[in-house]
Amino acid sequence: MLYWMASQALWRVEPKGCKGLDATFGYDWSPADINRNNTLLAAGLRFNEPLPANIHNTMSLGYVRNSLSPEFLPSGQAPWRVENAIEFNTLLDPETLDPSPGKTGLKPCRTVTLVGRWTRRPPPRISTRVS
Repeated sequence: MLYWMASQALWRVEPKGCKGLDATFGYDWSPADINRNNTLLAAGLRFNEPLPANIHNTMSLGYVRNSLSPEFLPSGQAPWRVENAIEFNTLLDPETLDPSPGKTGLKPCRTVTLVGRWTRRPPPRISTRVS
């Protein structure tokens, strides 16, 4: 398996601060005869601290492309299509509001919305809350 990942700060409100825009890129590959999901490409933008809140928060928008290996295709079945998706993620981290865990009653939240072409079925409705 080969995996590459990069994250680059593109713009900051203050040169030494964290608030700003980052570009992200990831690529992962494994041999087609070992892993069904053998190629994944992800690229996007992440905005750090977009909300004027006293907690750590990020929002990101990205493109994900997933290729499935034909080695795992049942015989007689049409080949899989490449999966393409647009993904939006949000992170709200209340741990930075109160350093003692559990005091705020809030939990980190991640919302994923997927849109695109799918292999055999309609896209799943995904909206998750991390607890």
